[in-house]
Formats: sequence, structure tokens, C-alpha cells
Amino acid sequence: MKRTHNAVEFLSNEHGVLWRLAHAAELPLNLWAVLRDMRSSLSEVFARHFGDDEAVKFALAANLPYYADDPDTFWWLGYAMAQGGYLRSGGYYIKGGSQTLSNRLVEIIREEGGETLSGCEAVAIDVGPAGEAVGVRYRSASDGADTLALAPVIFANAAPHVIEGLLPAEHRAAFMQPYRDRPVSISLFSVTLGLNKRPSAFGVTSYSTQLIPAWMERLGDYKRSAELMGDMPGDRMPAMGVVDYSQIDSGLTDNGVFPINAVCADRLENWQGLSDDAYTEKKDTWLRAIIRRLDEEWPGLADAVVETTVTTARSLHEYLNTPGGAVYGFAMRPPEHLLTGPPRSVETTINGLWMASSFAGFGGFTGAMAVGALAAQTAMRDATIGK
Repeated sequence: MKRTHNAVEFLSNEHGVLWRLAHAAELPLNLWAVLRDMRSSLSEVFARHFGDDEAVKFALAANLPYYADDPDTFWWLGYAMAQGGYLRSGGYYIKGGSQTLSNRLVEIIREEGGETLSGCEAVAIDVGPAGEAVGVRYRSASDGADTLALAPVIFANAAPHVIEGLLPAEHRAAFMQPYRDRPVSISLFSVTLGLNKRPSAFGVTSYSTQLIPAWMERLGDYKRSAELMGDMPGDRMPAMGVVDYSQIDSGLTDNGVFPINAVCADRLENWQGLSDDAYTEKKDTWLRAIIRRLDEEWPGLADAVVETTVTTARSLHEYLNTPGGAVYGFAMRPPEHLLTGPPRSVETTINGLWMASSFAGFGGFTGAMAVGALAAQTAMRDATIGK
């Protein structure tokens, strides 16, 4: 994992010539670490190093649902980069939550003379005769009227499946060609509890804790965890990650309520075909089951719950407008051919339309932000070349 990071760092623009010369001797071994496992899965690399020692695998990849839920189909290099960075540098949290970041970005846009709109739905992307972006048509929630905002540069922070439907019919097939038939990532079932005491009062000692149920004996059992959400809770509970925001200066505990979050892998099909009443009943039953599971781990925690919020794959599908409620973009599968991997391109078949979501690269919070930055940089370079 370290050599993989070193190889990527060497090939990036992060350092100058002198640094590269000083580290050139390490490059062959670092590149070999990348090339050897270019088409390997996480399971294959773990098997080579650890054989059947599942305890070591669980210890190293207990937080697998941060990225995927099937080590047999999860790309090793994606894991090495993401988990390697997590192990080396830890995680980062935006104080006040992600809404704080959104608010600050809006402030910067306005400070620079820009304009922002909220409560509006994008309904179409207009394309000119030469295949260039012309603008975005949006519908205001206040009056329901459609308005065209002229824009020769458009950043689309959505799934390509959604963008396809916004384009004129004659441009859709070519636009979707790079993404067609690619499986999307997992979704999540998330429970956030507001406690009237700090979780540490019940024995929670870490910001992030992974609860692995006894029925899981192999790392590959992770892919069976999401299937449990398809039924009502039974004897087996899914693996879950638990986050205690009061362990850090999160900015979320100012009102005397201490949030703790439990999250499990989920699938949209676990919630399809249910009436509204059946959906609510199943969701509430799983909420109670997860609270009981947390109370088994940390006795007394259940009695401190004063607020609850539940998010399922179905609600993520509706809120994020992603296929299957995917939260990490496309599934990160090993490439079929050497020296190829998941497409990390922000360019599209429409000139001036740039992909700026995790579907254009690697998933997750960091991946989405990195792709957004890459889209901006590429668009600025393109504009400079055009001049």
C-alpha cells in the first residue's frame, strides 16, 4: 500500500525535479507494486499475503463498507489508495457537517459576484448545433415556470443516468456510451441517534467503531450483510460502522444532544415494492433492532436516545437521485485489461459539459470533491487553450 502511494506521488505534479531525482531509485519497486496488481481484487491480494487468516483481513478492512461490500470484486488499487491514505493520515471531518461546506461555497460564489439559486430543479440541458453546451433549463419551485440560464460551461454533479435524461434525444446514446452497463456502488442504511448523554458515558471510546457480527467468519461474508436488510430483522444483524461525533470537535453537540451514527450496507431492492405503510413499518423495525444492537454493545445507551433519524437506500435514491441509491458512484471493479481502470474523466461528448460527480472518478466524499476540482481545472485549461 505504501509503495502504491509512493508511485502515484512520484507520477503526480506535487513535487519538482530535485525531489524526483532524490526518489528515483525507489521508483522500480514502487511501480512494480502498482503493475503487479493492476487487475487484482482486494481478496486476491489479501489471499497472497495472509492466506486463510481472516482475522488479519478483518482488522485491515473492517471498514470495507466505506468503499464497497464485496472484497472479491473490489479493485485492489482503489482500496490501496483509499484505505492507505486513511491509515496513514486518518480521516478529516468538516466542523459543523457537510452543510457548513455548502454554505461556505455559496458565500464564496456570492463574494466573487456570482449568483446562486436554490429550490430549483434542472429539467434540460440545451445543446447547440455544433454539439456545444448552451445552457440549463430549470424549474422554480415557487411558480413552476421553466427558465433558460445561458451557460457555455456546465458542471454536472449528478449521475450520468440523470444527465442523459436532460440532454436532447439525439445526444443521449453517445453521452452514455462510456458509462453504459457499469455497475453502481452500494447504498447505505443509516441511523442517527441523538443522546442526552455523551456516548462515552456508556463505554464508547472511539470516533469510529466497526461492529462485526459473530456469523461473519470470512471477509467475503460482507457481501451477505446487505441482503439481511431485505427482510425484517432476525437472529443475524448486519455489520455496521458506528461514529461518535463527540469524540472530535465536530461542532454538532452545541445543543446538549450528542449524535451517534450507525451505518450498514444496503440495496435499493431491499425497499422496493413496499406500500408507504409497509415501508415505514420495516424502517422503524430496523431502527429498533439497531438500537438494541448498540445497547448490547454499550449497555444503557438505548435509554439515552431522545432523537432518531433513519435513511434507507430508498430515501437515498430519492434524495441523491442516483441509480440504486448509490453513494460512491460506480462500483470500483478491477479493470478487464492491463493499464486501464475505472474511467476518471470529467470530459463528455458535449463540449462545455463537464462531469463533476463521483461517477467520473472515485467515490465517497473525498472522491467527489477531487472530481469537482479536476472538472474546474480541466475547464479552465480548456478555456485557456481556446483563447
